[in-house]
Amino acid sequence: MLLRQIRSLLYDDGYTIKGVQKLLKKPNNNINKKSTSSVNNKKQQHYCSNELMHQKAREVLSELQDIRRLL
Repeated sequence: MLLRQIRSLLYDDGYTIKGVQKLLKKPNNNINKKSTSSVNNKKQQHYCSNELMHQKAREVLSELQDIRRLL
């Protein structure tokens, strides 16, 4: 679990190795909180991305249906 949290801090949150080391040295580090917020942010971004993609698909479908009516 700790390794996944460190990986998330490095790759997802943009921390450097030194930055993660400093976090780990702090007496009451908040690694769990940071990783959890990172996961929640990703879920929100994923949802927004899917919603945007569906909206664009609906727009394209509507335009295609308009073109079909013209033909």
